Amino acid sequence: MSLEDRKVNSLLREKILSLDSSDLRIQFFRPDEGMKIYHIGRGMVMDLAEEADALYKVGRCCVIDKELFEKNLRKYKVSSGRKRQ
Repeated sequence: MSLEDRKVNSLLREKILSLDSSDLRIQFFRPDEGMKIYHIGRGMVMDLAEEADALYKVGRCCVIDKELFEKNLRKYKVSSGRKRQ
């Protein structure tokens, strides 16, 4: 891959990551992208993905199924009756 191709890929990735998570119409994402989308640490992304059975390994690359991940994430919603102090 040429240097110019890498720059284009980098710019596209930055543009995608700058979008709101509700606007992303992707099926899979990488853990580092998940950190930026959901504003949580890489370890937490990986733990939640494993818990949701949404983690796939392709060679040395990990990808996460967004739909399964979000379904699992919803179970951590705090009820409205609980107040922050």
